[in-house]
Amino acid sequence: MKIKLNVQKDGENLIKENLLKESESKPKKAYFFMGNIKESGFDILEECLIDLKAKKLIVIGIDKKNTTKKMLDTLYNYTKSVYVFNNNDMVEFDSNIALFEYENRAVIYLMNSNVSEGTFVDNIATYTVIEYDLANKIESMSYKEYIDKLVSISKLEEAKKLDKEYIKELFETKQIFTTKQYTHNVMTIAELLGDNPSKGTSKKETNVDDDIEVLSETKEKEVAEIPKIDLNDIEDFSIDIDIDESVKREENFTDIVTKESEVEEKKSKKSKKDEIQSQKAVEEEYSDVEDVTFDEDSVLDIESLLFEKADIKLDKKSIDRKITKEKKSKEEKATTKKVDLAKVSNLIIELPKKPTKGKDVSVLKVPNYIKDIVPDFFSAMIKAKSVEKIDGIYRESKIKLEIVDVLSNEKYSDSKAKLISKAGQTYIMFSSDELSGINYTEGDIARIIKLASDTYHIEIVSKDVQEYKIWKKLCTKNFKGSSRSYGVM
Repeated sequence: MKIKLNVQKDGENLIKENLLKESESKPKKAYFFMGNIKESGFDILEECLIDLKAKKLIVIGIDKKNTTKKMLDTLYNYTKSVYVFNNNDMVEFDSNIALFEYENRAVIYLMNSNVSEGTFVDNIATYTVIEYDLANKIESMSYKEYIDKLVSISKLEEAKKLDKEYIKELFETKQIFTTKQYTHNVMTIAELLGDNPSKGTSKKETNVDDDIEVLSETKEKEVAEIPKIDLNDIEDFSIDIDIDESVKREENFTDIVTKESEVEEKKSKKSKKDEIQSQKAVEEEYSDVEDVTFDEDSVLDIESLLFEKADIKLDKKSIDRKITKEKKSKEEKATTKKVDLAKVSNLIIELPKKPTKGKDVSVLKVPNYIKDIVPDFFSAMIKAKSVEKIDGIYRESKIKLEIVDVLSNEKYSDSKAKLISKAGQTYIMFSSDELSGINYTEGDIARIIKLASDTYHIEIVSKDVQEYKIWKKLCTKNFKGSSRSYGVM
């Protein structure tokens, strides 16, 4: 038996890389005993599970603060051998162990008890690696004794085997939630004193499910010049993309037809007419989504890609949309416009919490499964060169990058930016030193626009600007194992 004490230094990502490496080495069995799992830690755990074909046993702790229904649904989809301890009770389950068993060896990772991105990636941390030689009879017996003790944890009275009924029970009794339970917002001093917001103030409200406690926030900020879209008449429109049969959407991307019967139940005749007229205008506004084309060597007009039509007001009097009975019967069937994936020019993603240290402060990550959906969007990687570094083999492609912070209306250009991927990683990265100086919070949106084969434009859209509502509605597909979402155009 070999025992090795290791130290992960700031930004080295050693723990995560080791776990991914073990997961990709085709173990026969895998065991995860993890107590306090935060959402960021769960994202990394799922990266280990996505392609893991081994027989799995997962024992975790759950609580109101960090555990979401989506987490448990996701785990249950990977294996039915999931056992949970309710950490809302007095006695908590406290562990962070990952174990991989192969034909002739077994590797155990003992980490600190907090299962988070910081533990796996950012923090300076100690962790112990124990390796058993299963071909050795004595070590094999010792390993069996150890694994039996671990497995016995799942048989304790406090451990509950996870199934759909138990997930439903936890959700209905509010022991878990659909998303994080609390959103902490802070009012300005002027607001606390009862002053009315001045012109240009944007009111920020977080709309989540009814089971979440929400505090409203009103912040006084200068409105950026770029955002100009008036949302008053199109607040109810929703659009979605039906990418292909392998990526099914719950909503239609560009289907903005509203059934007349639903409108009649909600509004009077006048408001109903306004609704239909508004939707007609929006449909015309976005009717060219399907026709977007890109020549690999061409450069598009940046102004036309930003807010070219932002100042156009919807003229309700000039729009006359008559729905006959025949058309109405046809509209009962939902229609969907499919986007040609080779023509996708916009990738819109909700951002995670911004890292405060390490290499990740200057990168934006896009999971590989999204890259595989729209490979032409990342065609710059065709010319990528392999670079060998201390921590592994990287593929890098130089790109030109323009970044706009919509809230502050600051623009940055970087002719030395890169698209980077690394062997064993489950994501591709936009890397630029300019990103390190842009502040964003969890849930803000990055709109990534491909202008040419090696030229990209990124807008960082804060929740405090009006345009956020539009881009938020375009993010209709959830990231795996996360409440954040994305969309393409």
